[in-house]
Amino acid sequence: MFIRESYRKMRDGRKYSYLVLAESLRTAKEPRQRVILSLGNVKIPKGLWAELVEMIERRLVGQESLLPERSQLQDIADRAVERIRRKGRHRSKVEDTESWHTIKGILHTHQVVTMVLPDADGTQVHHIRVATEPDAEQKEIYEKLGMNPKPIERKVFTIKKNTCSEESTIKFLIFQVFFALTAKLGLSIN
Repeated sequence: MFIRESYRKMRDGRKYSYLVLAESLRTAKEPRQRVILSLGNVKIPKGLWAELVEMIERRLVGQESLLPERSQLQDIADRAVERIRRKGRHRSKVEDTESWHTIKGILHTHQVVTMVLPDADGTQVHHIRVATEPDAEQKEIYEKLGMNPKPIERKVFTIKKNTCSEESTIKFLIFQVFFALTAKLGLSIN
């Protein structure tokens, strides 16, 4: 969500400005902005708009602030949340998969982990790459995007330490990852 200033020209020629709470959506054609709520002709310095949006978002999900909030913004945030809920314009996190910011926030915990483990005798180094298990919400997003929820299967590379330098080991790993990615993406190398 974000706040933007909108203008309306009155019949007598005067310009009326007001603040709007909006969100960015990705439609089939192109990104769009959806107005959630008009905040009216409130005088809030532009530097506090982001703080007000954070207060509204926290209140919508039932999260409390750890820091003291500005009293001037508290009333505006409380009224905005009340009006959003009354109009039914708030979507739950699961339904809100149209916003890239929300998708990024949900998927940021799904990771690919690389572990480097030397043998007990120190002659070999094992490089293991594993993708963490996606939760139900992440799987749903991957499904809607037509993507594999497990981007890589478990891969193990074993390199003899005394026959390879660290630089050649890194080059070898980069080479292996490059070819694995090109094969996964279906790209050809000319």
